[in-house]
Amino acid sequence: MKTQTKATLTLVLTIILALAAVPHVRANPGANIRIIPVGSVETGEPLVTTTPAKLMIFCVGHTPIKNIWLLIALNKPTYDTLSNITAVAEDNSYSTTFQKEHFIRVPADESPKIPPQETDETHDPTYPGCHFTNTYKTSAIRDKLDAKRENIHYGYKLFLDQITKTPKNLTITINLNGQTSNLKALIMALGQWPQNYEGPLNQHSQYSGTTLIVVPEPATILLATASITALGVYTIKRRKRKPPILSQESP
Repeated sequence: MKTQTKATLTLVLTIILALAAVPHVRANPGANIRIIPVGSVETGEPLVTTTPAKLMIFCVGHTPIKNIWLLIALNKPTYDTLSNITAVAEDNSYSTTFQKEHFIRVPADESPKIPPQETDETHDPTYPGCHFTNTYKTSAIRDKLDAKRENIHYGYKLFLDQITKTPKNLTITINLNGQTSNLKALIMALGQWPQNYEGPLNQHSQYSGTTLIVVPEPATILLATASITALGVYTIKRRKRKPPILSQESP
């Protein structure tokens, strides 16, 4: 009996030590921004919509978060045909435009974290840098864009002075010079929340609080078109149908 008790205690102690050795993982305390389609809820992955995208941006946790920057990542087909991307607040109080030349290329064989941790005098002198805990791995972004072995491009621009827990609506429109059946743009956001609102960006949107803009699948479009066409034909046939002529018999 003593031997069995000793073995049980040894097992319990082993489990406790093993659990203590596992590093404690917690949610990123800076993941307090959401930029998702209007009326949607988080699902654990970027929420999918089409362009023009009607989005809402807000914060969770502490508030307000100031100096809101948009970070947009594109797959290669989207960048190749891009003219510009506009972001306009619903009340027209704020707007910004990403020209094609604003985007930075990340080669297929490189996986830096973005946006840059340091200030960037060349790309945008007003950019304050970003704390390393709030940067994004381009390997993960490639996964969201389904572009694992492709060049991707990203751009970042200041958009709003601040956000609160009350959503602000905006529209993001991707304007192309040509056509692509593989449009993909991941929309992210960053901001600042220290007491004095200075220093590098230290707040961001986790992937479940971001938006992936795509084009509708061709099969979906064809199916919808076929359904509408079939309904139209059915309606026309019904309109052309004449009521039956009933024979009258003498009493």
